[in-house]
Amino acid sequence: MVSRSSSDKTNGTTPLPAGAPQELVLVTGITGFVGGHVAAACLRHGYRVRGSLRSLAKAKTTLAELQTAFGSDVFARDRVEFVQLDLEKDENWDSAMQGCTYVLHVASPVSAQEPKNPEEEMIRPAIEGVKRAFLKAVQAGCVKRFVYTSSIAAIIAGHDYTAHPPRVFDESDWSQDDGPTPMISYEKSKLYAERALWELYEKHKDVIELSVVNPGYVIGRAPCSYARSSLHVVTKIMQRQIPLVPALGFESVHASDVAELHILCMTKPEAVSERFCAVGGFLWLYDMAHELQAAYPERKIVVYRCPSWLMQVVAAFDKEVHTFRHLLNVKIEVSSAKAYRLLGWTTQNPMTGLLDAAKSLEHLF
Repeated sequence: MVSRSSSDKTNGTTPLPAGAPQELVLVTGITGFVGGHVAAACLRHGYRVRGSLRSLAKAKTTLAELQTAFGSDVFARDRVEFVQLDLEKDENWDSAMQGCTYVLHVASPVSAQEPKNPEEEMIRPAIEGVKRAFLKAVQAGCVKRFVYTSSIAAIIAGHDYTAHPPRVFDESDWSQDDGPTPMISYEKSKLYAERALWELYEKHKDVIELSVVNPGYVIGRAPCSYARSSLHVVTKIMQRQIPLVPALGFESVHASDVAELHILCMTKPEAVSERFCAVGGFLWLYDMAHELQAAYPERKIVVYRCPSWLMQVVAAFDKEVHTFRHLLNVKIEVSSAKAYRLLGWTTQNPMTGLLDAAKSLEHLF
């Protein structure tokens, strides 16, 4: 079931540049945080976009929110359409692929907290979803390249982080589900889904191309209301829900930079059969808190550090803290040199994405 937005000649759409590509791109999970930015990048580069929703009842609202976030000149009504898809159901996948030159499979289960039933809520939908999307793309016959949004969670999780000197992870690494540190369900979902995809690709690489993007913590403006859960860290800091700032940090990347890497992976010959780490810099939570306090002094954001011993005590009673206790005072470094070298990718300081995120969430505080 595909819903096409009617053409609107008065929506302020800017003309496409001469020679702009006209291919149709299927972007799964367009209401998601990364999906919205990826769709916007496709449209800016002149592609037409077919975005997947879990319910077409959200189509009108989704388009309006994406136009508010990125502009009606970007999300022009005559260049965006929607299709209803479910990662665990075959319905509409065949029609969704029709006429598409590229598939950007961004949709994947995500949760701000560990789910009660990880296998059913997180792991299985991720695996079955990527397998279904890829095989339907193969069967369609028109799809030239399939780009999958994985995560550095499929690269860095489960390893020993106490090595000296600290190691720098890259695309040659894989997370260890039997390693010395525990993996949460999101990390397992990304690891198992990407592994399953590469196994399938080996059987079909003669008829379709594959490239994989492995982003770090993606930060930037919220493209629509459905994507706000991805910015729960920013929300917690802004709403003073963190009484003391723990010594936690993440390899991070601006959302617009991740979106541009998807375009490069979709179009560059050098991207075929490759995976690419996508990080722009490491952000500690206390640096994020100080940056937000400087931007919003009236909010009196908490910037005081929490002693690690106290975090360990809290971890015994708080499930969310317990999940990340092994990452306290740990800086896990990841290299994006491959994307810079092979694809000419560039990045900005992810701290700018933090401020973009905060600005897009201001009305909630």
